[in-house]
Amino acid sequence: MSIGYGYVGDLTTPGVARRLDSLAQSNFHRFILKKNIGERAWISVDYVFQSDVQTWREAIRIRATELRLIDTFHAEIYEISGLHSGYGFAVYGERTFLRKFIAGGGYAGIDRPMLNSDVEFGPIWPREAAFSNGQCSD
Repeated sequence: MSIGYGYVGDLTTPGVARRLDSLAQSNFHRFILKKNIGERAWISVDYVFQSDVQTWREAIRIRATELRLIDTFHAEIYEISGLHSGYGFAVYGERTFLRKFIAGGGYAGIDRPMLNSDVEFGPIWPREAAFSNGQCSD
């Protein structure tokens, strides 16, 4: 479990001394819960409240090494409520080859750009390839 509490703002005011009065204010709250399901899966829930905008995220990750196509499956959804509400989802799978090479790909549907200036919105086909040192973690 993780809890975050803070103030997001005063980004154009230089120097911390001029922003100390903001320490008593709060416009950002975040709560994250993660639950392991056995040794091969976990689920998580993430709630964020920032400046009257609420965001919920839920995710599940399953390791299924006995499958031939993928080793790991990951799925997540989010919903934003507020003035500009929206929702989206992503599914992703990966496969390890020869204990060192990991290849993955998936599909994401993002409804609109949020704070992700480097991510397009609409359907996205994420993909990756990486070499592992054998000590991978979530």
